[in-house]
Amino acid sequence: LYRRDYQAQIKQMNPQLQNNDISGILGKAWNTESHEVQERYKSLAKAYKERHHKMHPITVTIH
Repeated sequence: LYRRDYQAQIKQMNPQLQNNDISGILGKAWNTESHEVQERYKSLAKAYKERHHKMHPITVTIH
């Protein structure tokens, strides 16, 4: 979700970058985000996952 929110902005500012470069930039950005921002995205991810499981209950997640 974090990547979804910021990928286009980075790509627009740096159109020559490849996806692996963008991933590196976003990884560093994530590590410098405040605890509050990280917790907000973790909460959004949890809600998204729960909604997905309700919509697709047969889906099995293997870790």
